[in-house]
Formats: sequence, C-alpha cells, structure tokens
Amino acid sequence: AWIFASEINKYELEGKECTWSQDSRNLAIWREDAVQIFDTKEGRTIHSYRTDEDQIKDLSWGPESILAIIRESGSIDLLNTSSGKVDHALSFGGNKIEKVQWNPRGTAVAVTLDNDTIEIRDTHKWQILPPILEHQDKIAKISWNRHGTMLASISEEGDFKLWPHVPQASVGHAASVYHVKWSPNGQLLVS
Repeated sequence: AWIFASEINKYELEGKECTWSQDSRNLAIWREDAVQIFDTKEGRTIHSYRTDEDQIKDLSWGPESILAIIRESGSIDLLNTSSGKVDHALSFGGNKIEKVQWNPRGTAVAVTLDNDTIEIRDTHKWQILPPILEHQDKIAKISWNRHGTMLASISEEGDFKLWPHVPQASVGHAASVYHVKWSPNGQLLVS
C-alpha cells in the first residue's frame, strides 16, 4: 500500500471511499461523481470514470475486473477496468438500486431496490432468478456465503431472509440491525 500512497494523495477528495478488487490487484477510490482505479502492483492510476451530473452511491467488484457502479439515478454501470469502458448499463424496472453484491463465483448478482426487495440476477443473460425477496422495510445488508449458493439479507428492523428460502432460518431481532455476515467456511451466519 505504501508504494502508491503518493499517487492516492494526488486524488484529493472529500469523503473518499475505497474498495479492493477480488484479486487485490486493483483499488477503486470514489467520491460523489468520480472513480479512479489504481493498479496496486504498479502503483499507478490505470483508469478514471466520471458520471454525467449523477451521484455514485456505491461500488462492487465482480469477477474478471468488472466494477459495478451504482448511480443515484438508480442504474448500474458495469465498468470493465481492463479497458476502462462501460460494457453494460443496467436498470431494474424503474426501481432505484440501493446496493449490489456479486456472488463469489461471479455467476449471480444480488441487487437491493428502493421498494424493499432484492432481485438476484444471472450474470450471463441478466435474467431474474426467482423468487424475489421482499422485506417490510429498508434493507440494511446483504451477504453471499463463500460458495455463492446462499444469500442472507437483513432489514433495518431485523427482518431476516435467506435465498434460497430456508424455513427454519427465520430470526427476529429486538432492535435495529445493520449487518449480516457469513463465516469464512460458509457454515455460520451472524447478524
């Protein structure tokens, strides 16, 4: 990390956030309307991405150097960080996207929407994998197990869901909940 600290300092931004690629090769640093991709091995900026007056809400690294950029307008740009070009722009039926998370194998992506639902999509044809998960209030966090076969979600009021559905997994919380995470072996889940 020290190799390119001076390069990161050149990108002086207020409220900057960062996220690592799955292979730890690249680091994305973003602010409201711009993202810079750093090659951590070479210690240099390899690509920059800027929106057209639209705010960036979140980022999520997918497989093969694909970065999903969630825009305030509710769409996702899939940035190919190898070429620096947007390969696809996705929208979800007029609903705004809140969060996105790729499964570890890169074969599916889970998207939380502003209508308190989660859509899981196949990443080859971008078709919805049933069922759509519904919560009673705002979704706080989603998390795939390490095999990418199960997705856990929890709402801010403690409503817990698993995909595919597991009836005995229903759990209630007495207070607001903001996180859900699988153990590294994919056997345990904490919220």
